[in-house]
Amino acid sequence: MRKLAAAVLALVISVGIARADWVTTTVTAGTNPRAVAVNPVTNKIYVANYGSNTVTVIDGATNDTARLAAGTNPRAVAVNPVTNKIYVADYGSDSVMVIDGTTNQKTRVAVESHPFAVAVNPVTITVYVAK
Repeated sequence: MRKLAAAVLALVISVGIARADWVTTTVTAGTNPRAVAVNPVTNKIYVANYGSNTVTVIDGATNDTARLAAGTNPRAVAVNPVTNKIYVADYGSDSVMVIDGTTNQKTRVAVESHPFAVAVNPVTITVYVAK
């Protein structure tokens, strides 16, 4: 298991500099975490764990975690805070998994070979997949 310092990741993205004294907590994710996305409305953080075929869901208020099975080799994750849907590029299963952020119910949508990135436009509710 690798440790994921969500606080550090957020700061690195926003200022481009990582400092050890900025770490407020370390949260365990799955094996080989590849991507992270945040829903600012629900304060949930989603981590795509490529090596353990899971998505770790972190409650931003408590740092409690849950793991969801995510097919084979989830590689990227994106969140639509308007619809509370989470999109996971499932590289090994040639699909995008859609997670309902309220119920954690999953729906798989087939795409052509090996999706490795995903983005969502919350205004138009359009999902973009790179493959």
